Parts: sequence; C-alpha cells; structure tokens
Amino acid sequence: MANHPKSFTYKVNEESIAIITFDLPDEKINKFSQRVMDELKELIIELKGRSELKGSILVSGKDNIFIAGADLKELASIQSEEDARKVITEGHKVFTEWSKLPFPTLAAINGACLGGGLEFALAFDYRIATTNPKTMLGFPEVKLGIIPGWGGTQRFTRLVGPYLAIEAVCSGKNIYTMDAYDMGLVDHFTSLESLVDQAVSFLKDQLTHPDWKERRKELSGPLLLSDDQNLFTFGLARAYIQGETKGHYPAPIIALDTIEEGISLSLEEGLKIEIENFLPLKVNDVSRNLMNIFFMSEGLKRETGTKNKDIKAHEIKGMAVIGAGIMGGGIATANIYKDISVLLKDISQDRIEVGVGQALKLLGDRVKKNRMTQKEMDIKLTHLTGTLSDSSLQDVDLIIEAVVEDQGIKEKVFKGLAQHMSDKAILASNTSTISITKLSESVKSKENFVGLHFFNPVHKMPLVEVIRGKDTSDETVVTVVQYAKRIGKTPIVINDGAGFLVNRILLPYLNEATLLIEDGVDFKTLDKVMTRFGMPMGPLTLLDVIGIDTAYKAGSVILKAFPDRVVDSKVLNALDQAKRLGQKNGLGFYKYKKGKTKAIPDETAYEPLKNLIQSRKSYSKEELLDRMTLPMILEATRILEDGIASSVRDVDMGMIMGTGFPPFRGGLLRYADSLGIKNIVDKCSQYSDLGKRFEPTQMLLDMAKEGKTFYPA
Repeated sequence: MANHPKSFTYKVNEESIAIITFDLPDEKINKFSQRVMDELKELIIELKGRSELKGSILVSGKDNIFIAGADLKELASIQSEEDARKVITEGHKVFTEWSKLPFPTLAAINGACLGGGLEFALAFDYRIATTNPKTMLGFPEVKLGIIPGWGGTQRFTRLVGPYLAIEAVCSGKNIYTMDAYDMGLVDHFTSLESLVDQAVSFLKDQLTHPDWKERRKELSGPLLLSDDQNLFTFGLARAYIQGETKGHYPAPIIALDTIEEGISLSLEEGLKIEIENFLPLKVNDVSRNLMNIFFMSEGLKRETGTKNKDIKAHEIKGMAVIGAGIMGGGIATANIYKDISVLLKDISQDRIEVGVGQALKLLGDRVKKNRMTQKEMDIKLTHLTGTLSDSSLQDVDLIIEAVVEDQGIKEKVFKGLAQHMSDKAILASNTSTISITKLSESVKSKENFVGLHFFNPVHKMPLVEVIRGKDTSDETVVTVVQYAKRIGKTPIVINDGAGFLVNRILLPYLNEATLLIEDGVDFKTLDKVMTRFGMPMGPLTLLDVIGIDTAYKAGSVILKAFPDRVVDSKVLNALDQAKRLGQKNGLGFYKYKKGKTKAIPDETAYEPLKNLIQSRKSYSKEELLDRMTLPMILEATRILEDGIASSVRDVDMGMIMGTGFPPFRGGLLRYADSLGIKNIVDKCSQYSDLGKRFEPTQMLLDMAKEGKTFYPA
C-alpha cells in the first residue's frame, strides 16, 4: 500500500482493551472506500496477533459522524453485476472477519451511523450511542434504489426481530438513540462527554460475564417463525410497501424478500442471499437515477449563489416575517428551530396567534416523536416574538414578506416597511409568481431586494427558490443562499421571470389537465394517469391543495406573460366563481371532510362546468400522459433558453423537490432523455392543432437533429 496517514489508529489501555479511532484523513466524514477496507483488513490481522487483548472499542475521530456509509462515488462507478459482486463479497468477508475477533467488540457511536457504517457496527458484539441529537442510525440504501449489501438485512433482523427490521430497512428512515435503545439496536446510551469512559466500563462488565460468545452463536443462527407469524408479518408488509411504492421502486420489496428468505437460514446462508439480491438492483435505471439525484443534491449544497467566490455572506442574526398565516408561521418556525430570533408581524393579534399556533404545533409534533424535549421546545419558542408594530423592524438583518399573492398588496407592504427597516437589511418576497424586478419598484433598496420562494408546507418541502431581480446584488444572493442552507433548505438560484422555475413548469401541466376536462375527461381518470406515472398526487387533487382561487391568480400571471401559448382556464374560473376553492373550504374538484385531506369524488363539482364540456372525446392513457407531461418538458426547455435556470440540474432538482416529480424517473429532463428527444419532437407534431403550447422549441429541434441528450449517456 502507498504511504499515507492511517484511517485507523489505536492504543491499548491498562485493562488490555484496544481503543480504536477511525478518522479518515483529509475528509470531513468517515466512509468505506476500497482503501479503507484494505486498512481494515490489515487492522484485523494486527488485532488477532495481539494475544493480550481482552476487547476492542471503536470510536470516531469526526464530529457528529461515526461512519456515513460506503464511498458513494466508488459505488456509483460500478456498472456491472460482476464488479458489484466483487465489492459486496469483499465487504461481507471483512465484516465477518471482524465479527469473529477472539474478544468482545463494542462500537461507541456518536453522530451519523448509516448504511455500511451501521452494517459494520452490527458486526460488533455490542453498541452504545450518545444522546447527541445528531446521533442517528439507519439504512438509507432504499433511497438510492439498492438494499443494504454488507450484512444489514440479516444481522439487523436477527438482532431486533423481523417487524422492526422491515420497518427500518424498507423505509430508509433514521433511528435516533432512544428508539435504537428501545428496539435493542444499541445496548446502552450516554452523553458525548462520557462516551469513551462508558464504553470501557460497559465492556469491562461484559468481560466479567462472558456471554458474548453465546450471543454470537445465537445471532448466527436462523430466526424460527411459525407459518402464521411469517404469513402475517411479511404479507402485511408486502401489501403496505406495494401500496406506498406503486411498483415504481423495486428496492423496498427486494429488501423485504431478502429478510424473509434469509432469516430462516443460518447467518452465513442469509448473507449469500443478500449478495444475490443486491446485484441486479445496483445496475438498474432506478438506482442510477436515484444515485444521480443524490449527487446533484450534493452539488447544490456546495453552490454559493454566484461564481465570484470572493463575495462573502452577511450574518443573519435576527429576522422578521411579515404575514403570520400558515406560510408565515411555517417560515418563522424553520428559523426558531435553528435558533434565529424572529419577529412575526401582522395587522391583528388574531392573525399573529395563527402563526404562533403553527410554531407550537410543528415543534410539539417533534416533542411527541422524541425528536426534541419539552425543555428544548420551550427554549426555541423564546426566539419567537409576535408584534403589531413596525418600529421593532429596524434591528433585523432580513425581512421576509409572506402576505397574500397580490402585487398591489405586496407593494403597499413594501412602501410601509421602507421607513422602518435598516438600510443594510435584506428584504425578500415569498411571492410564487410575481416578477421580483417589478416588485422592486416599490422597495427602499433594489440591490437588497430578492425573491425567496418557500413551498408549502414549509417544514416538509426542502426547496427554496432564490430569485435574482435585475438589480439584486451578488452580496444579497450569497447571503440568502447561506441563510437558506442554515435553516435546512436547499436553495436554487434563478433569474427573474413570471412563475420563476417550478411554477412556470407546473402551471402548464395543471392547465392542460383543466383543458382536458373541457374535452370531457373525468377528474379521477386524469389523476389516476399521473399518480400511476409517479406523481405524489394527481393534477386536480393538487389544484385543490393549492387552492382554486390561488391557482387561478397564479395562472393569470403566466397568461399575461405568455399570451401566445397560454390558454385561460375556464374550468378554474368557473369553480372559483362557484366558491369551490379546494381543501380550504372543503369543496373543489373533490370534496373533503372537515380537517381531512382525503379527496372524495363529488358529482356536484361538474355542475359549474356543464356549459364548458362541449363534447366527450376519447383519449388513450398514452395520449393523456403526453398532453400533461409534454407541456412541462417544453416549458423546461424555454426556461433554459431564456436563462431563467442556469442548468439542467437546477430544473430537475427544482421539480423533484418543489413538486414531487417522481425521483425514480431521475427528473423531468432525464425522463425526456428516456423518451428520446426525437420522439418528443415527433409527439409534439401530433398535437400541432392545439397551437403554440405544443410547438417544439429550437433547443429540442437542435438536440433532435444532432442526436443530443440533456445528460451524458
């Protein structure tokens, strides 16, 4: 091996216990690469040769990271089952050798212990974990289209039982320390400060009661379930997973099969099944797409908002939210959760109480789920102050306007803020469609004005669109990009234009669905086509969630900007006039029971539309899919042509994070690649009678002619 600093170092204490530190040189995280695996093999040989050793403890040299998992760049480079077999078999061999060390072993876990990191920890006899909120264990592999491949499906199931194993492995959800302790995944918990001392003390106790050999034997055998237990546990899980994934994501079902097939055998035989089931998943399109999304997401995390790396962000010590509705309350909560002081301002105490109530609910939910203590919640809430006064705004560094989506109202708010806010403060609008450049005419300082479009619900949606107006400064953009990351969001910087990125692509799709209604297509049919395609909900259900009135106003902005190709939605207008506003009042395309979100078919919804449906045309499912997806692809290329988005990556990540566009398809433009660009151009010609909205862009025509794709092959 080449000379380089070691990843694993150790010292032997006076009790003859080796304290091993894993600290991968020149990296922020610990991860398993081929080099690390080679070092681990050498370490195993060395430890076996130390006859005086009575035990070993592994700790991490990284802050808040135990082992993040496998090196994903190396994993992504695997393109064949043959290469995958070599890597997975090698990992199995190394971890199995570790599990057979001639003394008890303990993993002392602080921070993230995920994927291959957790699989390695399961090869230890014992595990203890810190109560650090950043300590989390889990198997995120299914989110990358694969399954745990280094023993996780087998060792974990034997340790915690099939029910808990299925839930964790097939969902990819993180497990926090107290839940891990309750399920038996970790044997003890402690504070970070006491981790090493507690680890040594715990292992010494095990040495006085040498049952670790019996434990190894027990965890190497089969799990014997009765036929009834097996049928109930796996049958129920299979039905649930198929309902959740709709068959689009094979990994969770394969993970379930692997657990079921392996646990009735010895651990050794179960591990062989895991290898065979892993291999085909690694090289399929779903895994490639999900892996690519991961790398695109990581790339976004490194973006600063400008190519000029010398520009530094200003610190946001305190901020204000103008408008205390559900959106404003969600934005305020995201800030106080990260310990940023927030002034929540509105025109009445009742409205402020709505926003504060939102914070109480969201933080309270975290307490209920053991993600936060009541004391921590109380401390977070001290950062939130409701106010009716403008005078207190002069000391904040950032003001986010989150009032109703009406240009006139927003401009009135901006003019009112001008005399109270600091000259250096950044003013951001949470507008979803209105031009930032136009809005800037009403602000105090154009260079300090920016669009900051959050998506609803704020606590669930990761995306924030950072919209650069004509006069927005680089310093402002860099500052809000860093701020968005600080509160846990993924910012995408785009240039100003009606609808920006996500809504400009989304609205033609929603509008096309309403035009198909005029052709007599049933609501449920349209929704079913798109949910089967992989969208989280159908277009008409989504319109009900957005609000019919809100969607119609947003569509009017797009219509005004692009009158040559946008068709006014008579359907939305009719429902708006009939006060069928969607979930907000229980009646839209569907009806909703009070406080519920389940869409219930309602024939009375057709009453306001009866004069609009002139005939009932017959469409195939393929035609319906074309009619709703092609407008999105076309608008995405127009956005790239217009320079609204700077890259294909930004378009696809914006649609995935902002609309739930199916990740297994890799993004809107990766989906376009899978269709074939020439095929898309040909499809557009089939709908030429529908006007300019289906006219292929010059970008698509050029790509089709030159045989190009949006992504490299």
